[in-house]
Amino acid sequence: MVAHLYARLMLLGRFLRALGRWWMEADFRSRQAPLLVVALGIWGLTAQAAWRSQESGTPLLAQSISKITLGQTRAAINAGITPPRPAAKAESAPAAPVSNLANVPPVSPADVQKSQKPSGSFPTLLAASLRSWFSAEPASPEKVHGNPRRRVWVDMKTGLYYCPGAAYYGFGGRSRGKVMPQKDAEYEYFQPATGAPCR
Repeated sequence: MVAHLYARLMLLGRFLRALGRWWMEADFRSRQAPLLVVALGIWGLTAQAAWRSQESGTPLLAQSISKITLGQTRAAINAGITPPRPAAKAESAPAAPVSNLANVPPVSPADVQKSQKPSGSFPTLLAASLRSWFSAEPASPEKVHGNPRRRVWVDMKTGLYYCPGAAYYGFGGRSRGKVMPQKDAEYEYFQPATGAPCR
C-alpha cells in the first residue's frame, strides 16, 4: 500500500514538473494569457454566484442587507412606486393601482430578496452592479437600539462591542479595538457582546 502511494506521488511529481516546464516555456500571448483570462473569468463567475446567493456573507451582513432592502421596498411603496416582483407573480396578479397602496401589507425580506434577483447575461448584471455602486442614492437611516451616544469598546477581531463596566471593556488595548459611540458601532455592523444594546 505504501509503495503504491509512493508510486502515485512520484507520478504526480513528474506530471507537475512537466506542467511547470511547459508553462515556463510557453509563449505569454498565445498560451499563458488566454489561460489566465479563462481562470479569471471562472473565478469571477463563481464569486458572483456566491455573492448572489449570499453564501459568502456573514449572517449579520445578510441580515443587514435584507433590512436595508426591506426599508427600500417600503419606501418605494410609500412613495407610490410598485416594487419589483418575481416574473411568475407579475403575470398572475395585476399591479396594484396607486390609490390602493395604503392597503399594501408589509413585504417580507425573503420576498424582497427574490424580487431583487436580476435575470440576464453576465455583462448586464455587471453593468447593473457598477451602476448601483456609483448611484447617488443615500443609505437608509438605521435605528439604533439603546443609547446612541453611549461610548462602547469595539473589539475589531470579534466584531462585538462591550458596554462600559463590562469585563472585556478595553481588552487588548488599541491594537485590538477602539472606543466609539454605540450608534457608530451599530452602523458599522458590530454586534453587542451580551446580545442587548447598552442603555
